Formats: sequence, structure tokens, C-alpha cells
Amino acid sequence: MRMLPVCIAICAIIALPVFAYFLFTKPTLCGTGHTALLRTSKQTLQVSIASTEDQQRKGLGGCKMLARKTGMYFPFSVTGPQTFWMKGMVIPLDMVWLKGGRVVGTTPNIPFPSPDVKDAFLPLYHSPQDVDAVLEIPAGTADSYGLTKGSQVVLVN
Repeated sequence: MRMLPVCIAICAIIALPVFAYFLFTKPTLCGTGHTALLRTSKQTLQVSIASTEDQQRKGLGGCKMLARKTGMYFPFSVTGPQTFWMKGMVIPLDMVWLKGGRVVGTTPNIPFPSPDVKDAFLPLYHSPQDVDAVLEIPAGTADSYGLTKGSQVVLVN
């Protein structure tokens, strides 16, 4: 019976720092540092804006976690077909294809590639039609965020 208080103390010593870490650290937004709000019919998301060619090339590569209601927004200066890949990704995504502030299609639950897959063998994901922006969000969230074909989105800088 004397061991019980010792076991409880040891567990508390181990658990307290772990609990404090999760309590006081907030997930950071992966991406560029330039953020905006993206409003849908159901949610307001905080998105990182990938506006330069370098930012768009890197995208969310290396991002270990996307917090709820966050993502990366890729605006394009010219409307046209777009192709994406998952190079460097370590989390799955939903890809939302946009034109004129409307969803023109989604590619849900895109898996991240194995780290040993060479670039030449990475799958490509093509827009269903010409787009002027793409939104990447956590896998499986597009529908719950109100991002379905035909729905409207508004980017608020």
C-alpha cells in the first residue's frame, strides 16, 4: 500500500510536463506568414496565402499538422488549368478548386506520398476546369466546411 503514493507521484511527474505542453502550445499555421480569412457558408477559415512562385512551389510541404479551420490558399494571376502534387507532404489533404469565388470541384482525401517515392512517380492532381485559386485544407473537411461544388467563398485580407 505504501507504493501507491510513490506510483501516483511518479505518474504526476511524468504527466504534468506533457499536459502543460499540450495546454500551452497552440498549433501554428503552416505556410507563408501572410494570412487572411476565407469565409464559406458554414465556416470561417484562417488561410496562409501562397502568392509567390516559391511559396506555391513549396506549398504545405513539410507541414506536420494543419489545425482545424486552417489551410493554404493559392491565388493565380491567370485563370487556367492547374496541376498539383504532394511533394514533401506528410499529411493528407482535401484540394478545393476555385474560380470566381465559387467551388468548381474538390479532390478529397489525397494521401501523402511515401518519402521514398521519386518526384517522377508522384501522382498529379488536375483541376476539373480552369481555376483562379486552389485551397488546401485538412483531409476530410471540405464538406463539413461547406466547400462543395457551386458553393461560394469570400477571401477577406
